[in-house]
Amino acid sequence: MKILILSHYFPPLNRIGSLRVYSFAKYLSEIGHEVHVLTTEKTHIDGHLNLELDLSGFNTHKVSYLPSIISLLFNKKKRNLSQQNVNQAVPKRHPFILIGLKQMMRKVRSSIIGSFFDIHDYWAIGAYKTAQLLIKEHNIDVIISSYSPPSPTYLAYRLKKIFPNLFWVSDYRDLWSLDHIKLPIFPISCLQKWVENKMNKKANVLITVSNHLQSVLSHHFNTKSFVIENGYLPEDNTIQPIKPADFKKPYNFCYTGQIYTGKRDPTLFLEAVQELIDEKYLSSDDIDIRFYGYNVLCLKPNIQKFEKYNIVHLCPQVSRQEAINIQRYSTGLLFLEWPHPSAKGVLTGKLFEYMISNTPIIFLGFSPSDAATIINDTKIGFVCDQNIKQIKKTIMDIIRNKSFLPDKKKIENFQRDKLALKLHQIIIKEFANFKKSNAGQFKTA
Repeated sequence: MKILILSHYFPPLNRIGSLRVYSFAKYLSEIGHEVHVLTTEKTHIDGHLNLELDLSGFNTHKVSYLPSIISLLFNKKKRNLSQQNVNQAVPKRHPFILIGLKQMMRKVRSSIIGSFFDIHDYWAIGAYKTAQLLIKEHNIDVIISSYSPPSPTYLAYRLKKIFPNLFWVSDYRDLWSLDHIKLPIFPISCLQKWVENKMNKKANVLITVSNHLQSVLSHHFNTKSFVIENGYLPEDNTIQPIKPADFKKPYNFCYTGQIYTGKRDPTLFLEAVQELIDEKYLSSDDIDIRFYGYNVLCLKPNIQKFEKYNIVHLCPQVSRQEAINIQRYSTGLLFLEWPHPSAKGVLTGKLFEYMISNTPIIFLGFSPSDAATIINDTKIGFVCDQNIKQIKKTIMDIIRNKSFLPDKKKIENFQRDKLALKLHQIIIKEFANFKKSNAGQFKTA
C-alpha cells in the first residue's frame, strides 16, 4: 500500500510530536508499505533542529510554510546558525525576543483565537500542488494527517475533496476545538468547531493517543475512531547513558519538556521540597531540581521564593540523547499535567520517554486519567495528584530507595513498532471496508 503522511512535526525538529509521526513512517515502511512524508521546511523559530534519526527507509518531501521572501531571510539565518552549537534553538543575540513572542502568541491563541491564524497555515497552500503530484505519480492509497497544527488537516481535507478514493486517517495527537489548553472566545469557538466538524465528515478514520480522547471524539463526531498511543522507540532501550556533568548533588529531580503556564505547574512539588528542608528531612546541599526546555524561563515567577535554597535551576532545551541521559541519571522525574478533568485524556509522548528510563516518575495532575492509569499499571512511578503530603512521602520513599519494580512486559506494549503494527492492521481492515462499500463509485481525478 502507498501512504502519504502530512505533518509539521518531523525530524530534525526536536519535539515529542516528531517522534510519533517518524515512527509511523519508519515502521509502516518496514512492514512493507511505500511511505512518503510531506512536511514543512524547518527554520530555527520552530525550535531545536537536532533530532537526528534515520530517514532512509521512506521518502521525505519538504515545502516551506513561509512566503518566499521571508523564507529566504530565514534560510540565510539558518546557514549562519549552522556554524553555531547544534543545541541552540535560536540565535544568541535575540532568544528572549523570539521566546517572548512565542509566549505572547500562545496566550492569544489559548484565550482568543484558538487554532486560527497559525503561522503554519500558509503551508497548506504551498504544499497543495506538491501533494497532488505525489498522489498522481505514486498512486497514493492512504493519507495520514497529524494535528496539530491544523494545516496538515486542512491539506488532507482539500486532497480528499479532489481525490475521493483516497483513504484518509486523521491523527489527533491533541484535541482541536475541544482542547483543554486552547479555549478561544465566542464566536471564534463556534467557528472552530464548525470547521473541525466539516473536515471530520470527510475523514475515514480518526486516531488519537488515549481512551478518553477517543471517547470525546466518538461523542462529538460520527467518524470511526481508534486509539494508537504514543510510545518509545525500541532502540532507545539499548542507549548507554552518560552521567550529566552538572549532576553534582546526591539527589537530582528533573523535568524535561514544555511548560504551559498555569496548567503544567510544579509549584506544589517545590513547596513539598521546601517543607522537607525546613523540617530537616532534607538538606539543600543534597538536592537539585532541574527544568529543561525551550520555554522553562516562564517558571521564573514560580521559583523566586525558593531562590534562598539555590536548588532550582532553569536549563535550556537539550538534545534527545542528552534528555535520555538526564532522565536515566535522575533520582526522580516530574510529570506535570493540568489538574482538571478536561485533561484526563492527555497522554503526551514524554510519559513514554520517561517510561524506559528506569527512574521513578512523580505524577502531578488529575486522576483518574489515562496517564495515571498507565503509571499505576506499569508500575513506573507514583500518582500524587495535588496532595502535598503524598508528594512529600513519595520524595522520601524515592530517596530512601523504597521498592520500585517497573513491569517490563507491560512496558513493552508501548514500543512504537508494535503501535505502528496496530495502525497497519486498522488501515488494512478499514481500507478494505471503504473500498468494498464504495466499489464503482469513484473516478480517477
